[in-house]
Amino acid sequence: MATIGASMLVHAGDGMRTDWFKDAGYGLFCSWGSKSVNADGSKKDYYTAVNEFDVNAFANQVEEAGAKFVIFTIIHERHELAFPSAVMDSICPGHTSTQRDLYADMYTALHAKGIRMMFYWNMHATKEEPDWHDGSKWATDKAWFVQKHYELAEEIGNRYGDKLAGWWLDHCYDNDPRLPADVRNWGAKFDFAKYAAKLRSGNTNRIVTFNFRWKFWGCDWGKGIMDFQAGEDGLENNWIPASRFAGEGGTQWFACDATDDPNWMHVKPGVIKPRYATDRVISYIRNVISNQGVYAYNCALYNNGKIAEDTMVQLRAVKKAIRGDAVASASKPVSSARILFLGNSITHHPPKPEIGWTNTFGMAASALEKDYVHLLLKLFTDAAGGKAPEAQIRNIADFEREYATFPIATKFKELAEFKADTVILCIAENVPKLATQAEQDRFKAAVKELLVFVKGSGSPATYVRSSFWPDGVKDRILKQVCAELGGTFVDISRLGSDPKNYARSERKFSHDGVAGHPGDAGMAAIAEAIWKAVQERK
Repeated sequence: MATIGASMLVHAGDGMRTDWFKDAGYGLFCSWGSKSVNADGSKKDYYTAVNEFDVNAFANQVEEAGAKFVIFTIIHERHELAFPSAVMDSICPGHTSTQRDLYADMYTALHAKGIRMMFYWNMHATKEEPDWHDGSKWATDKAWFVQKHYELAEEIGNRYGDKLAGWWLDHCYDNDPRLPADVRNWGAKFDFAKYAAKLRSGNTNRIVTFNFRWKFWGCDWGKGIMDFQAGEDGLENNWIPASRFAGEGGTQWFACDATDDPNWMHVKPGVIKPRYATDRVISYIRNVISNQGVYAYNCALYNNGKIAEDTMVQLRAVKKAIRGDAVASASKPVSSARILFLGNSITHHPPKPEIGWTNTFGMAASALEKDYVHLLLKLFTDAAGGKAPEAQIRNIADFEREYATFPIATKFKELAEFKADTVILCIAENVPKLATQAEQDRFKAAVKELLVFVKGSGSPATYVRSSFWPDGVKDRILKQVCAELGGTFVDISRLGSDPKNYARSERKFSHDGVAGHPGDAGMAAIAEAIWKAVQERK
C-alpha cells in the first residue's frame, strides 16, 4: 500500500486550490509524444518535432475548443523531455531537449488566451524502453527510482513555478493486489504526501492528482494529499458527480476520457475521429459542470502537433453549446428596477451596543457601502447607466429560527406587494440543525412557500445563496428549492473556509459573534459571487 507521511499532509479538500479548476468547467487532455504519428503514418524524430511544434497554432485550436486548461503529456510511453533537465541527463543522457523549452513557449501562447497549463506524467518503466528501465534502476533499486522521481518533480516544479497549474500522475498502482498482475507491479513504494509536496515545488497552489486505481474509482489513498480525482473513463461509464467534492478521498470531482483516439495517443496510421456522438459529449459535460465537476476531453495530437479536424468540429460544437450561452448572457445589459434582499444579520442588522455593534447595515462590514447588499446595489446602478434600483432590505432571522410555524402571509404581506423583479435570498445561518428527515422536509417546504409568496403573480429573477458558514444539509435543501422554482443557486461554501473573509481578520471586536461575520473582504466575495450569477443568468 501507499505510505502517507502524516507530517506532510495537506488540506486539499477545502477547494481553495481547485476553485479556478471548478470554474473552468472543462478543458483538454492533449496526448503527444515520441510515438505520435500523422494520419499517413509518417513522423519526424521527436526532438525535430519538438523544435517545429507550432505553439501559437496549438493555442488557437485550444481556444477554438473553448477549453480553459490543457493537461499536456510531458512523458507518456517514452521518458524523453521537451526541455533541459539536469536530473534526467544524470539518469538517461540524451533524453532532454537542448535547443528548446517547448512548455515555456507553450505557456506563453496559452497564457495570452487565459488558458492554464498542466502536465501529465507517466511514472512506470518497462523493458520496451531499456535505457530508462535500466538507468532509473526500476528493477534493481526501487528506493533510488523513487528518489529520482522526487528530484525530477522538484526540478520541473521549480523550473515552471506559477506557469504550471497542476499535475495528473499516472500508474501510481503501488502493487495493489486488486489489480491485474501485469499492472499492479507498475507502482513503486512512494510516500505520496512527500511526492505531492515535491510536485508543488515552486507553486504551493499547484493542484495534484494520482491515478491510484487502473480503470477503477473509489480509492481513498489520496485523501488529504491530492486535490482532485484522476477520474479515468467518466464519459465511457456516464459517471456524474453527486457534488463538487465527491471525488476520491473527498477531492474535487474530475473525469477524463480517450475521447478521440481510443489509445489516448495516436501511434498508428489513420485519421483521428471522435469516439462519441457530439450530443452525448455535450450533454455529459453539461451534467458534470452543473454538479460542479470538471471534465477533460482527450485529444490525441498528430506528430505535427495538430488536433484532428474531425475532433475540432466536435469541440467547436461543444464550445458553442457550453460557452456560447454564458458568453451571450454575460454580454446582456443587467437591468433590475426593484430588488428584494431577504437575509439575516449578514444582510442587515440594527444597532446593538451590548455586543459592540452600533451600525445599521450588514454585520460586520466597516461601512454601509462595504456590505454585500450595497456593493450589489452599486453594481446594478452602474450597469443601468447610473439609475439606481428601488430596494427592500429585510432581516428575516425570525423566519430562520421559527420556519416550521412562521406566519409568512401575515408577516411578509408588504414584501409580496413590493413586486420585486429580482429576489436575492441569503439565509440558513440561523436555522437550527436539521437533524431529522422531518425537519429537513419542513424547512424545504417553508423556504419554497416563502419564495412562492414573495414572487406573487410576477416572475422575478431569483438568486439563492448558500450559507457563509457552510452546512451541507441546509445548502442542499436551498439548492433543491432553487432548482424547483427555476432560480439560480449561488454556492459560496468555500468562502467560510478562508480566514481572511472574517471580520476578525481585519479588526478587533469585543464580541466573538460579531467577529465571526464576514468582514469587508468576505462581503466583497459574497457580492462578487452573486453578481457573477446575475451576469450569467440566461
